[in-house]
Amino acid sequence: MTMALILVAIFYLWRLWLLQTLAIDRDEFEHLHAAWLISRGLIPYRDFWEHHTPGFWFMLAPLYRWYPVEQNPDAAVAFIFMARRASMVFAGVCLALTFVLARMWGGDRVAWIAVAMLSTCVAFMYKTLEIRPDVPATALWLGYLASTFAAFRAITTRKQASLFALSGLLLGGAVMCTQKILVALPAIALAMLWYLVAGEGKHLRRLANCWWQVAGFCLPILAMVVFFMAQGALHAFVHYNLATNLNWNGGQSFAGLLPWLGPRLFRENTMLVSLGVVGVLLEGSCNKTWARRPTQPNSVHTRNWTRSHATKPPRVIKSANEGETGPTPFELRAAVIPAAAPVVPTLTPSSTS
Repeated sequence: MTMALILVAIFYLWRLWLLQTLAIDRDEFEHLHAAWLISRGLIPYRDFWEHHTPGFWFMLAPLYRWYPVEQNPDAAVAFIFMARRASMVFAGVCLALTFVLARMWGGDRVAWIAVAMLSTCVAFMYKTLEIRPDVPATALWLGYLASTFAAFRAITTRKQASLFALSGLLLGGAVMCTQKILVALPAIALAMLWYLVAGEGKHLRRLANCWWQVAGFCLPILAMVVFFMAQGALHAFVHYNLATNLNWNGGQSFAGLLPWLGPRLFRENTMLVSLGVVGVLLEGSCNKTWARRPTQPNSVHTRNWTRSHATKPPRVIKSANEGETGPTPFELRAAVIPAAAPVVPTLTPSSTS
């Protein structure tokens, strides 16, 4: 869709101006400083306090070699905006992976709608300009979703196993960038259990695929564990990443944050929230239609109802331009799901990031 492509390009290139004018968040200085300390030979958690997983800092630390930030203030400023441009690249990866995921989910039209919706989401626009681990973690998270979706559809055993291993590797890498990804693990475990019990193919093959994903997930985590064990900092690594965050007391309960989060979420993401509500209502109407289906599975009436309802293609709505078609309600509803996937990790308050 030409208009969607133009919209995505405009909002993406707008970042080149925004990354130089957007105020620097205090979290950005935190992550820049942690990466600089690592570049000077210090070990996180043992030599300085932190409570984030260190994957993002290990990405940034080698880049300080070309920026003498200790002696040259101009080099320090240049490094800040170089790191923001790196975040812009990760944001581009997020948009590309959202397109891939949405295309597998609902086709080309759904993919373009999803990317256009994500590009205009205020939370995604601003947070992915900042120097924070959430940005590469979101790219890795989307890579996990896309590779898992592709693994479900793969035909050959070797390709399926490789994609499941890749999905686990990407998910483990995302966790090593931010612990926020751990919140999704119960849902992921439930989905994989469903696949194991009721998925397509032989049971042993599905079991092997699950093990491949678990092995890939454990690989980056074990690599980090081995590194900190060699540095005599494994206990500190576990304590400050898990115990400290689990016992964190921000002074306000989640219920107390809801009156603040609700209006802010709608104000900053009006389009996405509005379309999400519409999608839920459309989904409810479809479920009502499905609930009225015949209950006798082998009757002739049931087979006729399935042909006329469950397999009916979505209705096409004519647009103002002759020869073109506008998005159907089905396509809009389907686009909300992949478009919202990259936004969820960015919606946490900055004080806890």
